[in-house]
Amino acid sequence: WKASYKKECADAKADGRVEENDAEPIGAALFEMILGWAIAENNIFVWVFSLFQWNLMARSINVDPLSFHNIKRGPSDSLEVLPDKTKSDQAGEFVTMKNIYGNPLKPLVNIMLALAVYISLNATRLRSTEKLFQEEGNKPGSASKKY
Repeated sequence: WKASYKKECADAKADGRVEENDAEPIGAALFEMILGWAIAENNIFVWVFSLFQWNLMARSINVDPLSFHNIKRGPSDSLEVLPDKTKSDQAGEFVTMKNIYGNPLKPLVNIMLALAVYISLNATRLRSTEKLFQEEGNKPGSASKKY
């Protein structure tokens, strides 16, 4: 099925029947629906991973390796996140600090709440690693594939 779908898409692109953008950005309303679904399904991983991706404006492959050393308390009610590297900057020479702010008026999109719940539920695993999303023994990128 997948092979025939890919062939149809390639043929449609060749004929000019498909827009160049394979993915469309999602709006805040749809994003909140996804977060609501994740919580309803007790999928806290998707909740917090999505919030990091949204707030950092990052690819899932760049959220995947985040560790405690990448995050520190920022001014006021924020977290400062400085990744080691990105997909487009493997040496980490041009990475920039990003501030993520908590939203006390909307718990669904509050990164502080989501991170606190995630850490609480994963406390046993996180005692032996500083990687937030990558599980011990898994290859880099495995969390983004799980996402």
